[in-house]
Formats: sequence, C-alpha cells, structure tokens
Amino acid sequence: MQTKDETNRFPNSILLILLRRLLWEIEKAKSAFSGASSYSITFETPEPIINIKKVNDRKYAVTTTGDLGNLNDVFLEIDYVGDRGMAFIDSLLVTDHFYHEKTWDMGMKSYLKDLEGKEMVLIFHPLFDNQECLIDFSNLPEFEKGRYLEIKSIKTCNAYKTVIGF
Repeated sequence: MQTKDETNRFPNSILLILLRRLLWEIEKAKSAFSGASSYSITFETPEPIINIKKVNDRKYAVTTTGDLGNLNDVFLEIDYVGDRGMAFIDSLLVTDHFYHEKTWDMGMKSYLKDLEGKEMVLIFHPLFDNQECLIDFSNLPEFEKGRYLEIKSIKTCNAYKTVIGF
C-alpha cells in the first residue's frame, strides 16, 4: 500500500515501482506527438557483475561477482565468426550457438546461481572451408589453411525493468 507521498511524487500521478532499491530518475521529456505526454527514465549504472577473461584464442572464462541487484538480467553479447560456440559450467554443456552471421546473445540471469564460486567456460570452434552451411552466408571470411575463427568481442549489456502505472 502506498502512502499519499509515494503516489504524488511524480507528475500526473505516475506510479513507478521497483522491487528493489530506487536507482532511477524520471523526467518529463518532449513528446513526439502533440497532446501526448512522454517521460524519460534513467537508471543508475551498476557495477559490473560479470568478469570475462581470455584463456586462449578459442577459450574464455566467465565469472560473476554477485547478484543482479537492480538489474533484470545481464546479457553477454558475443560477436564472433566461427562454426559454433559452447558454454559449460562444471564441464556440463549449458547452452550453445551455431554461427549464422548474428551475435550470440546469452542471458546470464538463469546461470547466476550455478556460477556461484565457479566459472562458465566458453569454447569456440572454427569454420572450415568445406562446410555445407557456407552457402547460406552472405559474407565469407578469408580462410587460412582451410579454417577460420575470430572472436571479435564479448561484452555485457544490462537489462533493466520497471513498472509504470497510470
């Protein structure tokens, strides 16, 4: 139940609810449509909870430093060119990705509990110049000795969640 102060804190009686700490700001923004209201929500940038370490040219280790806090999820955005990527926790395959010229986006929320005190190992396999799947690709890499693997980047992307009621 909200108090009068909580429901009247924002213009037009907008009620914003976060289940955790209040780590955002709201401000009235210019609307793209006349007669309509627009608002902008800015979230505080949290400390990174995912650490990524390169082990070798085809292997990376991912560890976590805690819970999500005010985040809804943290995604790994893996930009690579190769045949496939595989993710293991405790030597068990938890997810994989077959390359199709798009980034591999992996939500980490469902793995955080399993990662406590452990690491997720990412292993990438190269494309070979005789693979049939190459006919579906629009941009073929320049193969060296019949194979190609490039991990361009592995980044994190925070996903936020809030509820806006009118």
